Amino acid sequence: MANKKNPTQKIRKKQQKMVLWVLTIFLSFGLIGSSVVWISGKFFPDAKSESQEAYSPAKILAEAEAKAKARPDDAQALADLAQIYFQAGKLPEASKMYAQAIKVEPKNSVYCTQLSLIYLLLGQYEQACNVLEKELANHPESKEARYYYAQTLALGKKDYPRAVKEMEKYIDLVKTGEDVAKARQMVTEWKKLFPKN
Repeated sequence: MANKKNPTQKIRKKQQKMVLWVLTIFLSFGLIGSSVVWISGKFFPDAKSESQEAYSPAKILAEAEAKAKARPDDAQALADLAQIYFQAGKLPEASKMYAQAIKVEPKNSVYCTQLSLIYLLLGQYEQACNVLEKELANHPESKEARYYYAQTLALGKKDYPRAVKEMEKYIDLVKTGEDVAKARQMVTEWKKLFPKN
């Protein structure tokens, strides 16, 4: 008699099975329904929705240009336009806007390092050095400026001894991390390029 199940236990077990089946069916329909909505594209807005047109790159650029033109003494408006130009790959225009922003706020580190990076990318190494030297005079602890200065000295001016000194200062500022490992590797490579006497 120990093997025989109580009628109450049988009923309870049937109820548990029914609840599990109902839950399984309910969850299945929910998953299938959400998949159909996702696949049919109803989840995404139409390609030409008003919200997408409102944020088109051309419209953002036009608004930033109008804002910078209306407020030529607003360094942030000039820098915003410079950043939009930079992201669009319009480096000469970006450099002009950052240069104007720096005239308004000459000690702004972000504007200076961004302008120097653009000059570096454009191959205008002398201009990059000038901006970075001023930036480092104002902010000697600027890691980004120190790094770009070392890069400009090495890649642009081929002044490897000075580039190594600047990169070592950068390493001292940053101390640890993946960037330091890369910087040390650059120092090793640049030392191989020292002029032989």
